[in-house]
Amino acid sequence: MRQNVTSETRNGLDMDNRSPDAPGRVVTGSPSPRWPAASGEHAALTSGAMSNIQQRAGVSAPGPNVRRYGLIFLSLIVALVVQVKYGNFITVSNTVTTLNNVATLAIAAIGAAGLLIAGRIDLSLAGELTLLSTAATVAAKHVGDTPWGTVTCVVVAIAGGWLLGLVNATLVKVLKISPLIVTIATGGIYAGIALAMTSGLSVSGVPSPIVDLGINQVAGIPLPLIIAAILFAIAAAYSVASCTGLRIYAIGGNEQGAALTGVPVSRIVGRLFCAQGALIGLVALIEIGQISAAVPTSDTSFEFNVLTAVLLGGVLFTGGGGRAVALLLGIITIGIVDAALVFVGVEQWWTLIVYGAMLLLALGADQVATHRQERRTRQVTNDDVALNDVAVEAANASPADEPKPEHNRTKTRPASTRSAADLDPLSVQQPIYSARGVQLRYGAVQALRGVDFDAVPGQITCLVGDNGAGKSSLVRVLSGVVKPTAGQLVLADEQMTFASPLEARRAGIETVHQDLAICPNLNVAHNIVLGTEPIRRHLLPVRDDRLALSEAKRRLDIIGATITDFTRPVQFLSGGQRQTIAIARVLHDQSRVAIFDEPTAALGVRQTEKVLSTIKAVAQSGVAVILVTHDIEAVLAVADRLVVLRLGRVSYAGPAHGVSEAELAQLMAGLPPERVFGAVSNG
Repeated sequence: MRQNVTSETRNGLDMDNRSPDAPGRVVTGSPSPRWPAASGEHAALTSGAMSNIQQRAGVSAPGPNVRRYGLIFLSLIVALVVQVKYGNFITVSNTVTTLNNVATLAIAAIGAAGLLIAGRIDLSLAGELTLLSTAATVAAKHVGDTPWGTVTCVVVAIAGGWLLGLVNATLVKVLKISPLIVTIATGGIYAGIALAMTSGLSVSGVPSPIVDLGINQVAGIPLPLIIAAILFAIAAAYSVASCTGLRIYAIGGNEQGAALTGVPVSRIVGRLFCAQGALIGLVALIEIGQISAAVPTSDTSFEFNVLTAVLLGGVLFTGGGGRAVALLLGIITIGIVDAALVFVGVEQWWTLIVYGAMLLLALGADQVATHRQERRTRQVTNDDVALNDVAVEAANASPADEPKPEHNRTKTRPASTRSAADLDPLSVQQPIYSARGVQLRYGAVQALRGVDFDAVPGQITCLVGDNGAGKSSLVRVLSGVVKPTAGQLVLADEQMTFASPLEARRAGIETVHQDLAICPNLNVAHNIVLGTEPIRRHLLPVRDDRLALSEAKRRLDIIGATITDFTRPVQFLSGGQRQTIAIARVLHDQSRVAIFDEPTAALGVRQTEKVLSTIKAVAQSGVAVILVTHDIEAVLAVADRLVVLRLGRVSYAGPAHGVSEAELAQLMAGLPPERVFGAVSNG
């Protein structure tokens, strides 16, 4: 029976990893009977670091820690200079007015910051604002100043903005062009439609409640400022504490890696564009309320001001970084500087000069901070590597009277004396995960041609072949990255259809991809739990980063990796440490199949030994292991079964025992098994 993988429980496995005793709470960090806790010297090495981590409650903000404390001093200096020279600048009323003037800027910056963190940009903001202001006013004017007129105005602005965001997201996805280019084009279209609607004339007739929204106050605080503060607080909490917030940062750090871990990149980015449009619709309502009319002329300085505020507030233009506090400081700084320039009475062009100079200073500060962080963490990383080397030496050391492990004792195994009739393509054990007649086509190219494949619990099946044999294509199918063109996947006697890698992971199929799928801007724990984040529920579901940190430490202890700072962005770790983080994702109780795609490609001899030992331990725990590698020596060291691909077809499938290095090389070169083993048996 065909079954689509969902988050429902199947075969006793809870796909959401939630404990029946604590609904909604992920239990991946609970003590594991499969993976023993680390002990001895390595546990002592990391216990101090983890004791500090476990004292941290709740959640930790994802991404690099961007600070903008210098903006506080800049704002104070500007305010004090104007106060001393002109007086009456630092007053309660002037402060409220200054903050109210940047309320709409703050609302728009919420959406712009989210997009930029995800590695996207929207330069159609001015066109959207013009069109939504005009369309909402025209629609309300036709209905009249009635409750229905107000509802019409709100719906046209908010829902219309959501639709404009959807248009932007769809065009970016379909055209596969940079959002910068697409949104410049759509911004011009939106502004042109607004002018066409009114022939370039202003439109009056804004409903009274909308006017009240723009000018009324509550306890002396303007309504726009209250709305901006509430929305900003909600957005800040969401970005820090939600699973989606973490995934937005992951997309900005490594979009492909995030997708391979199961993050729904297109869906999240689409929602960000729609949210940006809806927020611009709210800005449109506030602005037409403040001036009681809509002016269908596009002010391109609006999107420039928004982008300046976002970048000045520490959101990285390259994506993956930014904090709400720093963004708020950037917005306040713009408000104070703008108010000071108006107070002094300078010409308008000075505003552009000052904004540009502040933006350049902010970008320069980012570069300086990055270099300082690299210098600060380089020594820590070197210390961690040294500790890892000590741990590996201890793990690989053998007493003089004991034989060394088999893969250290010899590079080849005795040549086989079996005939072709002795070759059995299936293990005597029942496979847990199988591919049957799988085909995969990319346009005119057929990558897989009716592949049959089996993964057996407790065994290591090595998938080998020359470049272009189809190994990566088969891994993408087995891990849920792509759907096969034909054929079927069977997991524990159930036919499966995976719509995404996350569904495959929920079914217990974990993959260590060749490029590791690591997000360099996230810390160790966030990378390990990405896609399967533990949560805790109070009123709303919140990420449980304390449990994630504890679970990350436990899994890395299993591998024997020593990382003293779990809050450090992965970009500052060594290649071997990144490899161990990718492997640590596999080490949880719900794993049934573990796929390792070239896990030793970028590692040295000692690190390779440790990774192979870890892979063997994973198989010994009862997990079906699939190892893809070009390293013949590694294959002979760990393989229980061999599957050789040649031009998208299986050319050999059988036991690895007794296969020599020369025979394996001949199989990978394309010689049929009958010739390879027959030639040996005939001697």
